[in-house]
Amino acid sequence: MKHTDMTTQHQFTSLEAYQREFTNVTFWRSSIERVCQHQQLVGSLSDINIRTGLPGTNPVFIIDERFVIKFYEIRLFLSGSRSFQIERNLYSWLKLPDLLIPQLVASGTLDDWPYIITQAIPGSSFGEMRAQISQTDRHALATLLGQTLRYLHQIPISSHPILSQMRDEFIDFIQKQTKECVERHRRWNTLPEHLIQQIPSYLHEHERLVPVSLIHADVTCDHVLGVFDSEGGHWHATGLIDFADAWVGDPAYELVALHCSVFEFDTNLLNTFLQAYQLFNERLVERAMVAMLLFEFNAFEDVAQHRSAVLCTATTLQELAESIWTVENK
Repeated sequence: MKHTDMTTQHQFTSLEAYQREFTNVTFWRSSIERVCQHQQLVGSLSDINIRTGLPGTNPVFIIDERFVIKFYEIRLFLSGSRSFQIERNLYSWLKLPDLLIPQLVASGTLDDWPYIITQAIPGSSFGEMRAQISQTDRHALATLLGQTLRYLHQIPISSHPILSQMRDEFIDFIQKQTKECVERHRRWNTLPEHLIQQIPSYLHEHERLVPVSLIHADVTCDHVLGVFDSEGGHWHATGLIDFADAWVGDPAYELVALHCSVFEFDTNLLNTFLQAYQLFNERLVERAMVAMLLFEFNAFEDVAQHRSAVLCTATTLQELAESIWTVENK
């Protein structure tokens, strides 16, 4: 449903202006209150508690720890409309067996700002709590994510009409990423030039058509939520959020954000995940490296942060791939 109460102050003319106000609850409060009133989320606007979500691409606000409102910027980001459509659709029917995902309460447009409202999921992000989480609990998370993503990746593409659209979009996306791959990595300037020169031949040798799956594609430490239990103090995951970048594509693409952000290139955690996931068999190293090269964002910045030596010493892309993705089966 469309309603036109958003003030003109929310029409940003630059990314810098947008970023300045992204987490400013005072700036967004009037719009949040209008959405709450229009959707009848709360009884009284005078005493609602609003807190901001973590900084990202689209502003997120938690209302009374019960609801989440997410606005989508469709002028500065070409992907904004797609993200709105994907999350609105997926949250209306998708459920996972062991982790909560956002469940759609309502959606609409406030002036030119699409938004969704979902039920809040308890917990803080893994990234916020990482330093306090034991290695045992990290391995438990890796196991849970392996089981959960195995389930997600086995959902039939025929389950919902939007999945066919997401498959076609991924094909177009990968074709574009492949065509611009060398130029993009030269612009990012993270990979050494001798490795960038090897990209075309590496992609030609290792790119393959594989069965596609529904993939989250952005399983980062910010998007895994969890809590500490009151008895033993163990941390356990409660939810997986932000499907805005979801695709129907190669499951190996799922590994990039997961290994870079959640596991921080800990191959023991990756091995625990793979043992629970069980669907990757041959060519894992090469498939994951292709996905890393074609990834939407510069995954090699994370390599430079956590494993900088391998960028300096690797003489070939295959050598780099093996140092990042090889696991020892235990």
